[in-house]
Amino acid sequence: MKKLLAMVIGLGLLLALSNPAVSQTKSKDSKKPSIVEADLYEVAATVEKVDLKTRTLTLKVPDGSLIDLVVDKAVKNLDQMKPGDEVLVEYLESIGIQVRSPKEGPVGESLEIAKVAPDGQKPGVYDVKVTQLVATVESINYLSRIVTVKGPSGKLVTVEVDKGVKNFWHVKKGDQVVIDFVEAIAISVEKPAKK
Repeated sequence: MKKLLAMVIGLGLLLALSNPAVSQTKSKDSKKPSIVEADLYEVAATVEKVDLKTRTLTLKVPDGSLIDLVVDKAVKNLDQMKPGDEVLVEYLESIGIQVRSPKEGPVGESLEIAKVAPDGQKPGVYDVKVTQLVATVESINYLSRIVTVKGPSGKLVTVEVDKGVKNFWHVKKGDQVVIDFVEAIAISVEKPAKK
């Protein structure tokens, strides 16, 4: 399962960086701002409770707090998990933002990939989800660095752009802001650490 976890994290980063909306090398106008940031979290936890009826797994993390995870029906080995089992949870979160001219053509699509452990093996699962949002720049104030964008539902959102964003002066009214959000989670049952 360790190889599987490494593959999940790599897959999540690959999806984030290879999606046309995020890839900085595919934009026709390299003067427009773009950025990709990622964070990886890993935590060892102990199974506190397994509710097979609601498919809820309650995990206790090192700080003592409890986390409830609803386990997908595709995970067939949930009944093998018992209170006291030690699990490793790895979570990758990545966001890619690119400003582009609306003339550049279609953007990428949202997608989800999931894989579970085969029947009879220790329970394990990974899930990678890429969600994409495209908004249009409605107004921009270069001096105060305030931009108003309209999302797909028509809702207007006004944000202040960080001073660290380069090429801000190249953003124009009508440009598209393409946001890719990647979430990857991998959970595996681990052997108890020797004490």
